[in-house]
Amino acid sequence: MKNKLTILIGIMLGAIIGCGSKPNLSPIEKSESYYDKSLYPGETVKVNGIDLYYEKNGSGPFLILIEGLGVETWLYENNVSALSKHFTIIAYDNRGIGHSSIPVGPYTIDMMVDDLLGLMDSLGIGKASLMGASMGGFTAMEFAIRHPERVEKLVLLSTTAGGKEHVPMSMKTLTKLLKAPEGAPREVIRDRLTMAYSDRFMADSTRVEHLIDLRLQNPQPKYGYKAQAAIGLKFDASKRLHKINVLTFIGHGREDILVPVINGENMHKKIPNSTIKIYEGLEHQFFVEDPEPFNKDVLEFLLR
Repeated sequence: MKNKLTILIGIMLGAIIGCGSKPNLSPIEKSESYYDKSLYPGETVKVNGIDLYYEKNGSGPFLILIEGLGVETWLYENNVSALSKHFTIIAYDNRGIGHSSIPVGPYTIDMMVDDLLGLMDSLGIGKASLMGASMGGFTAMEFAIRHPERVEKLVLLSTTAGGKEHVPMSMKTLTKLLKAPEGAPREVIRDRLTMAYSDRFMADSTRVEHLIDLRLQNPQPKYGYKAQAAIGLKFDASKRLHKINVLTFIGHGREDILVPVINGENMHKKIPNSTIKIYEGLEHQFFVEDPEPFNKDVLEFLLR
């Protein structure tokens, strides 16, 4: 139970810093005025009884980007430009956040996998490469295990297979994470960002303020993040990683304090035909903080 709790708390960081001061909505209410549609250039499709919002960029083979807990399609904003030169990029908001439906939870990994399958079917995508970060990695690897015929290649970032072998965050990190946030929303978010980004990144006020703006422009309702967070309590693919039969790229920041790098190393040992790249000096959101080396590495992997 301890490992399950630390997985849950770790992925909850994104949701904690994603929640802002918008009034809570009831589980059945989501008024159109709640979202500024001018900020969202994509479309929605009906999947499994809910609306899934997605954005499409580029041309070529399909690459689907799966976000983590508490973040929207903007998570990959520093990667899409480079990737879309070679691929048709589909990035979508998970159920429970953004411009997708926010049904009553809790949600399960089964739902997330079925949502992705339904999205692919609705868009006529027979096969695609998948990229998932943190909780999005749960969906990506589970999908690859259940529907190998629909997956070209797999990219797993800052994630874990869960189970008894999951290595949790340190007690120091856990204590800070559980401390009740104090201050104005912008300051709370700024403080939480220090747990996912390096000191060097946090010293760049322009980039930090941009991330804070993204978090606050469309805060995730609390019931939405709680429903998403429930996935972490039961997710465990640790005994089934050998079933992933596609080429897999594992990326991890060396200094990740939320999902320690040893979790990525352990997945690498168990996933056949996997390769791992550890990014020195970087933390949980390494692909956001220093995108150019990652974009180069992942393109090299996907195009070979």
